[in-house]
Parts: sequence; C-alpha cells; structure tokens
Amino acid sequence: MNLNTLRTVIGAAAELGLEQVLLNLAYKTAIKFGLYSWVRYGTSLPSHIHAIDPTDGNCPHDAITSLLAPSAKTKILDRADKICLGYYEQFGVAGFPINLSPPNNKTHWADLEKGPIRNSQDQDIKLVWEPARFGWGLQLAQAFTLTHNPVYANFFQHKLHEFSVENPAGYGENWQSAQECAIRVINILFASHLFGNFPTLEWYKALPVIIETHAVRISQTLEYARSQNNNHYLSESVALITCARALPAHPKAGNWHKTGWQGVHWCLRNQFENDGEYVQHSTNYHRLVLQLLLWLRMVDPNGFGDEDLTIIRSATQWYANMADPTTGLAPNLGANDGAYLFPLSCLPFEDHRPVVQASLRTFFGACIPAGDWDDLRFWMGDTNTAEYPVFVRSQRSSIADGAWRLSLRAITYRNRPSHADHLHCDVWAHGKPIALDAGTFSYNLPSPWQNALADTQAHNTVTVDGLSQMDRISKFLFTKWSASSADTNPDGSLTGTFHPTTKAKYTHHREISGSNGHFYVRDRVVSNSAGSPRRFRLHWLLSDLNWEWHIDSGITLTAQTGHTKYYVSIEPSTPIFQYRITKAGTNLDGSLYAESIDGWYSPTYLQKIPAISIAMEGIGTEYSFTTQFWAEHTQV
Repeated sequence: MNLNTLRTVIGAAAELGLEQVLLNLAYKTAIKFGLYSWVRYGTSLPSHIHAIDPTDGNCPHDAITSLLAPSAKTKILDRADKICLGYYEQFGVAGFPINLSPPNNKTHWADLEKGPIRNSQDQDIKLVWEPARFGWGLQLAQAFTLTHNPVYANFFQHKLHEFSVENPAGYGENWQSAQECAIRVINILFASHLFGNFPTLEWYKALPVIIETHAVRISQTLEYARSQNNNHYLSESVALITCARALPAHPKAGNWHKTGWQGVHWCLRNQFENDGEYVQHSTNYHRLVLQLLLWLRMVDPNGFGDEDLTIIRSATQWYANMADPTTGLAPNLGANDGAYLFPLSCLPFEDHRPVVQASLRTFFGACIPAGDWDDLRFWMGDTNTAEYPVFVRSQRSSIADGAWRLSLRAITYRNRPSHADHLHCDVWAHGKPIALDAGTFSYNLPSPWQNALADTQAHNTVTVDGLSQMDRISKFLFTKWSASSADTNPDGSLTGTFHPTTKAKYTHHREISGSNGHFYVRDRVVSNSAGSPRRFRLHWLLSDLNWEWHIDSGITLTAQTGHTKYYVSIEPSTPIFQYRITKAGTNLDGSLYAESIDGWYSPTYLQKIPAISIAMEGIGTEYSFTTQFWAEHTQV
C-alpha cells in the first residue's frame, strides 16, 4: 500500500467512524478465513412450533374490495395473470421472467463473497436477486382477494417450492445478501397475510422452516449491516421482528424481537438528518424505508416510542415535500436501484403518491387529496374513511411560482454521500421535469456504467477542471465530504454556496430567483488557487422535448409541447466559450468531447432514455453563467 492509498484509507475511516470501519473489517476477515463457510442451515423444528400471521390476521379483505376502483381491479387481475404465465414487473417495468435459479446454487454464500468468484460474475447481481424478493407474490395475493381463484395461490405455492429446491438454505446468490433474505421473508409473510387464514395455506407447513432459516442467516451478519449504516440494517432489523412475530414459539423468537427493535431504534436515531432526509440521500431509498416502517407499524405497532414517531413524522414530511401532488413524480435525487418493496399500487413505479398518502395518514395525521394512489394504504390495512387535514408542501431550498418549481441541493453530510451533487438544480413545470437528475442506471454493468451517474459531471451544476466535488475511491464511496449551504433571501430568492474540501480549490455561488413564470439561475465560480486560468464547465440535463437551439453570445433552446413553448437560455460571462449538446451519448453540436454517459436519463434501474445534455465551458480565474427558464402559451 503506497502513501497516497494509506492516506485515503485513513481519511475514509475518519469520515465513516471507527465503529463502522471495525465492523466492516471484522466481516471481511471472517469471509477471508472461511468462518461463515462452514455454517449449515439444517433445521428440525419441533411440531409445536408453527407460524402465525405476524399482523394478527387483521386484513380487511371485504373493505379493500369495496374501496378499490374498477380500473384498479382490472389492473390487478391482468398483472396477476401475467405472473401466472411466468412474467413480472422488474424495477417497475413489465415483461421479465420470474427466474429463481441462481447460477451458483451449489456454492455457499460466504464463498461467493470472496474476491475471485464475486469479480467473475458476468451479470448484474440485482437481476438474480430481484425475482427472488417475491414482490410479485403480493400481486398474486391481491388477485386472490378479489376472486378467490385458487390458480393464484397454487402458482405462489409452486414458485415457493421451486425457490426452496433451487436455493438450498445458505447456498447460492440469493443467500449472499442478508438484506435480500430480509426482503424475501417479509414479502412471503406479507403475501401469506393477504392470502388470509394461515392454517389453510398450501405452504403453511413450509413456513416455519422458511422463517427460521432466513432469521438465522440475517442474524449471522447483522453487525456487518450496521457497519454499512444504510437501509440494509433497517430492513434486516424489521425482518427479525417480523420473524419473531410470525414464529413466537421458536426458542430464539425473543432474541430476534429484541435485537430487531434495537436495530430499528438505532437506525431511527442515527440514519436521519434533522430535516428528515434519510442517510442514503436518495428519494427512492427514502421511499423504501417508509415502506419498511409502514409494514412494521402493521406487525408490531406498540414497539415505537415517542422519539421514534417524531423522527418518522419528520421523514414523512421530507418525502411528501419531494413528490408533486398532481403527477406523483419526484426529483431523482441520489441513488435509484429500482427498489419498490411492496408493489401493491396500480400506479407506475415513478408515482410516489401511494407511499406519500399511506405515510402521511399513518404517521403524520394528514393526507393529499384522495385518488387512485389510496390503493396502497388499503392493502396495508388502512381502510379508514375519516377526513384528514390536507398536507401543504413547504418551499425549503426551492422557489415556486404557479406551475414552476426550482429546487437547490445543499447539504452538510453527517453520513456518507450517495452522489456528488452539491448545488444541483432541478427545474419542474406543470409537475414534470424540465431540467432533471440523471439517476443511476446500473451499479454493476461494465465500464462506464458502474454507478457513473453519481459523479458531479452528470449533475446540473458547475465543475472546475473536470474534477468531482468529492474524491471517489470506489463504486459507492466518496471521501473528503464537502459541504454546501442555501439561504432564502427576503425577496424569496435562494443563494447557495459550495466550498470543496478536495484539491479543486474554488468557491461556487449559485443564486435562483424569478417571478411571473421567468426564472434565473446565476452561477459565479472563483478560483482559490494562484496560477494558470482554469476550466469552468456548467452542465444541464434537459428532458427530451425535441429541443431546437441557436448559438450566438450564448445558447438558446426552445421546445414546443402542446400549447406551451419552453425556453432555456444560457449566457456565459465572456463571448468566448466552448460547448456541446449531446443526446444519448452522441454529440449533436459543439466541439467539447462527449462521454458515452452524457445525454441519458435513468427513471429506474437498468432503464435509460435519451435526454439532452448541455455543457458550456469558459476559461479564467473566475467565471459566471446565467441560465434562464420560461414558457409562453401559444396557439399551436
């Protein structure tokens, strides 16, 4: 290990904290020396240990059926019929086979964690894990609730048996991640709850073994999950509580329950910012966490303390502020791996209103106006028709005027960053994005697609000399966590400031202002190092609206959508500049080099659609850009 690498490791350890580093090191040491590899998961449970519904059987099937709209019922049955043909919705996209046969099901999960085998895997591991989460089982249970057709229950039983055969406990990729085990056992038990009347289920006798083996596997590496300090620890803790509630006569049930709640309390106190933002700094992971907490509220409602509920209330408010109430769309902040634990709503993956509504009603005592998005809360046990106060969105770090909303990303990290996105700006009009966050696309595909969209260059902000705002030392880990701040001025405008902690040495000021449908984003970047002039590059990623453009002293783009014509104008501080306009990795105009990752938007995992990437670059010791957004109503 050379001196620079050693410094990087020491710096990362200082930021992450000694406990996280030591727990992670203990796990990797155990893997290296085969301490997990000898563990076998054979079980011989006594006959008196049987499974019960972890939610005490309280599923208002009749009420759900009466509350669902006819269009929702049609969607549920159509979706379930496709599942019975062997196809499900993967990362929110329909038409993928339910493949429960992993490539290495004769290899112990701990051996799969070793470098040579792990690095030789030739496909994205999430393609193996996703069907084995059994989220599609919930959709079969929905159809069974509506029809009582045994076809849906029989198919679930068939696939559960297939999983057991193809994935012997402890062997293969589907036992490799304890979080995947947690999600799977929760979904199997949630689906069984929705099918109803546990002792009559065809798979009832198999449930005790399923529950025990999953709980044992989760317990093995729970400290490693804590070292990651993310949704893995929370999901695994919730799963242990679920297993304890479903198998109360098991001799370890008391320990699972206690350990699970210790983990949940720890996560609630250590994984949320003061404003409610979740530790992974991601809209989609925030949704995942709220789904876990909604399930836990169903399973063990008395386990929450007042402090827990205060934190969850804050997290609910943060999330509800992110989602547009008219479209359900939300900024694609941070990592988006396509996770949607409980795909019970008939609305698409990108519509956040189902979880917003369920969370607001359960934890906040408020709601958004009723609509098709209420279906998730029905399935999660809330069939209450009582009126709630309507939730009013706040304008924290954003400005809004009529149909427009501009938000500014500013944060001081207490936990590790997800994306290097300081002072990123989203621009929305009529509930849909004009300037957007690219998302994730993939963690594991060949270069350049290994979480490449997490870097500063992919965001709507300014880079200097091509450097990221933070140093990136692995696929998921940034070091030298920099900070940014945002203030609301008396006139309603926003002022943001970014100071890097890396060798970039510059200061970036961004001001967002506007009224009457005309908005300005003004950037001023100043070098803090003496010497040669530097390259200042402003980047915007625009939704693909068939833009046309004109180049003169700057760049002006126009796009006609229905009766609205949108305008984007970018003006540099000097008439000498370089630029590029890129779509789907292909340069359309300009002399700046385009990367293959430029001009793409990823709405969910492994999905990418064309977008328009604009980069403008100027040289100097300081530089300014002014970007304007506005629209006009036309008669076209």
